[in-house]
Amino acid sequence: KTFLVQHHSLIMVKKTAQKCTSVADEVASPAKAVASQEGDMDVVASPTYTGLPDAKRTNKAPTVQDIIVDPITQLASEHWSSQKKGYSSQMVKDIYLKEIVGGNWARFQLLEVSSYLENYLWPHFSADKSPEHILSIVLMVNEKYKNGISALEDLAKDTEKVTIFFESVVDMYLQKTFPLDGLLDQYLLFLINTFRSLENSTIRQNALRYLSLPIWESLSQSRLSVELSSSESLATHWQGYLAHKKDLLKTAQKTVATPSKKAPAVSASKTASAGKRKRKDEPVEEPASAAETTSSDSAAATTSDAELASLTRDSTFFPTLLQSFLALVCTDTGADLPAATVRYLERFAELLIDLLSQLPTRRFLKVLLEDSHFVIVCRRSPALARLEGDLFSKLLSSIDTYLHFEVDDLTGQALTTQDMMERSNAKIHALQQVAYSDFPEALRDLVFCSVGELSKKQYLLRHIQLLDLPQLIKLAQKLGVLSDQDLTIAADASAVRNSVLNLEDEAVLWELLVEHLVPRPSHLDELNLMPLYPTESLLWDYNTLPLSHYSGNEVLALPKLNLQFLSIHDYLLRNFTLFRLESAYEIRDDLTDAIKRMGPKAGLRGAVNFGGWARMAVPIVSVSVDEVTKPKLGELVPRNVDCTVTIDISRYSGDMRQEWESFREHDVVFLVAIQAPHPDAAAMLQEYDSRQRANSRGKNHKGKQNKASSDAEQSEEEEFFDFARVFGVKYVRGGELFELRDEANHVLNDPSRPDERKSGAVGNQRRLRLHLDPAQYYADMRDGVDCYESLNLLVRRNAKENNFKAILHTIRDLINTAAVGRAIPAWLNDVFLGYGRPEEANYRHLTASSEESIDYGDTFLDAQHVIEAFPDSTVKFESASGTELPPPPYRITKELVDVVDSSAATVTASGKKSKKSKTSATATPAAGEVSGAEGKKETLIVRPYALPNQGPYPTDAVPLNTIRYTPTQVEAIRSGSNKGLTMVVGPPGTGKTDVAVQIIVNLYRNHPTQKILIVTHSNAALNDLFEKIMARDVAPRHLLRLGSGESELRENLSAGGANGGGKGQGEAFSKQGRVNWSLSRRLQLLAQVQRLSASINVPGDFGNSCETAAYFQLEHVQSRIEKYRIDLAAIERAVSSATKTVQEIFPFGPYFSDCETPLFCGELQQDKDAAQGCFVHIDKIFSELSDYRAFELLRSQNLRADFLLTKQARIVAMTCTHAAMTRGRLVELGFKYDSIVMEEAAQVLEVETLIPMLLQDTDRIDGARLQRVVLIGDHHQLPPVVKHAAFQKFSRLDQSMFTRFVRLGVPCVQLDRQGRARAEIAALYSWRYNQSPTHRLDNLEHVLQRPAFLQANPGFAHTFQFVDVGDFQGKGEACPTPHFFQNLGEAEYVVAVYQYMRLLGYPAEKISILTTYNGQKSLIQDIIAQRCKNPIFGLPGAISTVDKYQGQQNDYVLLSLVRTESVGHVRDIRRLVVALSRARLGLYVFGREALFSNCYELTTAFGMLRSRGNKLQLVAGEAYPHSDRPAAVDLDTTAVVASTGGSAGVSAHTVEDVTALGVLVYQMVQQAQSMQQQQQAV
Repeated sequence: KTFLVQHHSLIMVKKTAQKCTSVADEVASPAKAVASQEGDMDVVASPTYTGLPDAKRTNKAPTVQDIIVDPITQLASEHWSSQKKGYSSQMVKDIYLKEIVGGNWARFQLLEVSSYLENYLWPHFSADKSPEHILSIVLMVNEKYKNGISALEDLAKDTEKVTIFFESVVDMYLQKTFPLDGLLDQYLLFLINTFRSLENSTIRQNALRYLSLPIWESLSQSRLSVELSSSESLATHWQGYLAHKKDLLKTAQKTVATPSKKAPAVSASKTASAGKRKRKDEPVEEPASAAETTSSDSAAATTSDAELASLTRDSTFFPTLLQSFLALVCTDTGADLPAATVRYLERFAELLIDLLSQLPTRRFLKVLLEDSHFVIVCRRSPALARLEGDLFSKLLSSIDTYLHFEVDDLTGQALTTQDMMERSNAKIHALQQVAYSDFPEALRDLVFCSVGELSKKQYLLRHIQLLDLPQLIKLAQKLGVLSDQDLTIAADASAVRNSVLNLEDEAVLWELLVEHLVPRPSHLDELNLMPLYPTESLLWDYNTLPLSHYSGNEVLALPKLNLQFLSIHDYLLRNFTLFRLESAYEIRDDLTDAIKRMGPKAGLRGAVNFGGWARMAVPIVSVSVDEVTKPKLGELVPRNVDCTVTIDISRYSGDMRQEWESFREHDVVFLVAIQAPHPDAAAMLQEYDSRQRANSRGKNHKGKQNKASSDAEQSEEEEFFDFARVFGVKYVRGGELFELRDEANHVLNDPSRPDERKSGAVGNQRRLRLHLDPAQYYADMRDGVDCYESLNLLVRRNAKENNFKAILHTIRDLINTAAVGRAIPAWLNDVFLGYGRPEEANYRHLTASSEESIDYGDTFLDAQHVIEAFPDSTVKFESASGTELPPPPYRITKELVDVVDSSAATVTASGKKSKKSKTSATATPAAGEVSGAEGKKETLIVRPYALPNQGPYPTDAVPLNTIRYTPTQVEAIRSGSNKGLTMVVGPPGTGKTDVAVQIIVNLYRNHPTQKILIVTHSNAALNDLFEKIMARDVAPRHLLRLGSGESELRENLSAGGANGGGKGQGEAFSKQGRVNWSLSRRLQLLAQVQRLSASINVPGDFGNSCETAAYFQLEHVQSRIEKYRIDLAAIERAVSSATKTVQEIFPFGPYFSDCETPLFCGELQQDKDAAQGCFVHIDKIFSELSDYRAFELLRSQNLRADFLLTKQARIVAMTCTHAAMTRGRLVELGFKYDSIVMEEAAQVLEVETLIPMLLQDTDRIDGARLQRVVLIGDHHQLPPVVKHAAFQKFSRLDQSMFTRFVRLGVPCVQLDRQGRARAEIAALYSWRYNQSPTHRLDNLEHVLQRPAFLQANPGFAHTFQFVDVGDFQGKGEACPTPHFFQNLGEAEYVVAVYQYMRLLGYPAEKISILTTYNGQKSLIQDIIAQRCKNPIFGLPGAISTVDKYQGQQNDYVLLSLVRTESVGHVRDIRRLVVALSRARLGLYVFGREALFSNCYELTTAFGMLRSRGNKLQLVAGEAYPHSDRPAAVDLDTTAVVASTGGSAGVSAHTVEDVTALGVLVYQMVQQAQSMQQQQQAV
């Protein structure tokens, strides 16, 4: 039954009397407590763990030396790292009390890093483990999630153990066997982490059971009746549930009533699950037959008890959680709530928001919350009203929003505005009916009021306040506002809830009725009144926009991007809010930096003087609001608000002055009003910076788990963080520039009228005309805020980072679009929201079962390639003669053939014929598999065809594909060429760009009337993709590149890009560039037409226009071609007696006289083919001219550019940011497209992936036009960049749609052959992709065969190596400014190795130096600048961070890991994969071995890195590029390198440290210079 959970046959754990002993007794007498728990037996004698002395306990992040000597490390090495002595419950309890609960953040981190959870707690877990063991797992799992590691997914591999664990966690709360005071926050956090991992089937089954239909047992009878009457299906399931439970109760009662058939005693602490065992030490005295009967009855009774216990657990857990929360809320002691209680209340609100925002967890919980009047009880709670700040009120507002969200909870269908209005009107009509029948006198006027009037709070209260208390209660009962349970609670004088929800108070009843009857304000109305520019109230609201050093423990009033969304409206609202806040965070940083540099100080009479200086800020001379246009009909907000801001730029000169005079239209600036700054603002800022540096090094952890910081310290910290108060920031307003003028009133930013005066702009004052935010201006005027004349500072931002307004405007327009729910294709809608079957959008599962015939063109190199590409399918070639298979190109059609009839010959991958072919049945179909077609197998009909002769000139030749695609690549191409959603996972070096190009070319070839949209995250990736498309058979006039990166593409083409082969050199692929190119191309073709007319002796100016050319083709060219064909037919009829040849009847011989080779050879068939090629060439001229005819009719460049975009271009490319910024304009132009191909999809934000799918209007009849969505990316590499840690960790804003689809189980094609790196280097990261037998990453043949991959790197003993770098000059890592980590020892080592490589002859451009932190990158750049001044060295190909280098590669990579005190963000496996996959031939990693080798997540990769020693090993006597050594040969280590002399053999020399390598490099430089001097002397 769909609404019933799958219950497991588990016996409820019966707690023994000893286990009920108080926790205090257990702590006082640990041995007695352990012995009292039956079954919890130690494998070894219980060691006593004393822990670290209190004097040494600090919150400082431990160094490597601290870790080595720490008791936790020693304990780990004895029990779970290597020796694994066995399980000790006493040790678990000691660690729990002294390190987990009684410790601090640093101690807890050390436990987590030592793999305490993975190697000890979880392997030894069973049903009889102590509460300390269970809570230790809970807390360690929370810590893992805080660090971005999904720990539950790894634990869920043991299904039975996970079930027992979840039930133990639930029983701990329900049975109160262990006090959770102070840990309820972490307990709820564990539940939150559980419900964010529902993509795992095991976790989903064990979590959703507690939010299923049984929780409705706690509903009031009246509310239950209402809910069941609304759905027949629900009522049926409910009756089935009650019947099942009744049967279980009868069985349990029968077992109790018949003790003679009691089963043999079973240990009370055991369960009926995987650990269930019968007692073997108790003999059976009854006869065998009786024993069997007893055993059978016992088994039935045991099963019934287990199911009954499971049902009880399922039905009571969340209701108990809810009632406990409400009881606490309703209890008011008059004092402020303790910090632990406040954290618990906030965490519970977070849990409810998460559960209400997903359909599977929302369905039944929402009714439970409404029945308990949750929101009203919280609003009226005096205890909550005294909470400092408004965090809980914001959380409660989110709960209220989701309780009334526009979605049907049972069907999941989004409700329109009309649906919500009808539901609200139905409630008002019910009120009027009750008023008419039960209160005809008191509510006489209400009966005749309009629905609109009663939907307003003030008018509704005017009527219902006429009723007395009994009448109000009666009315509330009639409307279903009050239930029988509410009245029962009200009658109980001891009920805690009555102190808050007192039904004898008329105000309470009024509030309940208003809550039920008055509709909520529309989200759209609230959104349209929301300013797009952040203001001071948002920028410095630390509950909404927290500080950057988010610890991961705090609850925030932020939405989250989960796996599922309630509707497209919900999706866009969450993304709008988060994107707005992320933008506001970046703006706050820029404003903070500019304001503190300007040094505001209070002057005389309230004035503010700016004593500092900033590049991005300038004082304002004056501000005036010039124009406020009236609102549109039915709106409140003005259409436009314009103002003029005058600034003085006399303090700037040179380039900086030019920057202030180079404002462009649509640039966004911020206007700040600073009043009365603190006199000691600079000193307070310096103290703040010092604290920030300390926090970044982990010296003062300020998270809520920090036991070392007192409440006084925390309050002082919060007060200190009030930047706006300290610096006197009063107002912040944003504006969009549309005009810039100088003192002479000359416009400086009009591109159509450039300023050509030699003297430049006049004066020092500049006037900026700005569009202010109309919504913000309306709010200011409504609230009486007159702030515009007080604005005294203008701040500008980097243009590349200042596009937030356009994107926010686009998202808001999407939300306001009435048809937004239909904008996404119906076949993609459910998968997009996270519901339905994950595979239903795949081309194999769409309703159209027959796959269309696809022209694969040059996809396959030969017939054998086709056979190899479909190993699990039957491949049949049509027109195959004898044993020879026809050459490409091919059209392929799929047929489904019954298996029983599959006796037809099959061509297998080996080229042999076979009678049968098996396909495996997997959840995600692999290449060639057929899902949903039982009893059928796939047969592919291959139809070869011949390409016609394209013309006699070399430029007519069609460029063909040269890549031999692998079977998985072909499956990706096939999927992308069909309708539906295609997901391609492309590991490093697997050719995902080539796959994307082939998909685009196939779509271009197969659908000549359709348009293809290409989207990428970066300009570099888009240009790379565009260049490869240009090198294929795609007409240049059909290509269009939008966005600022087009200039880089033009530069690449002008330089003869590697992929372009010189094609398109000098061309501009922007709209204006394409227009100019098209006009130039048109003139070239018209000249060809004129030459053609002269060659056939037809006088006239036919090359004057496209129109005259079309007339010439119709009247003169086509007629001659027809005559030729008639003459040719006559020749073919009389071949032997023909008097004429093809050359003689060919009408355009003079025109083609400039061919390099003769057209005709005298052989009939070849001459016919040559003539046909000439006709094709001529036809292409006139066909292309017909596309340019519109340019003669459209006289404006802008109109021509719009025509090019909407009509002529068939492949349009842009970045996702450009798509978001220009959507409004594209929709206005009527831009249409049928397919979208997105590369780097795993690096794109959720909403920036969606917006490119919605760049066109929806058809009123057919709905969404989009037919194909191809997403190509790699979720195992780095996600989208989110700068704020809170938005990344708490809200998961860095989740891409690609990654979410993968987590949901959407079928993916994972490319499985890499051709970038050596096999041994690829092995460092390929393990990450080897998740199943069908998903593996192997090597292409050339990696295993080409000499470049087989020979060793000259001068190095190994092709990759990890080099352990100790402290240099007594120091490891350093952090001069927050998050700016540096390591001088590693930097010197890396630069020395680079110098060594250059001295051996390695090209500088083939070496890249990467690091994991910007601080280290800057340090390496400084050292390179100092050490490599000698031209022998030069600059390496790149010095970059790992994050910035994603998507690039080089032959040799030197990688610095920097950190020596903590692992840092390299612990993110995705970053490690990127770092290790950038090198092709050589990878040398520099770091602290003792630190990284102990990290559990990095074990696999660092195990391989460490296998070749931890000291750099070199080989003397070799130089680049020559090395005769095979890369696979291990060399013997002989000596420490101290000089360049020594053996020139093949033994490896070990470098002890950076000093030794420095000496070696110095000696090599001296030797090189000496040789140069000798050569010069000679």
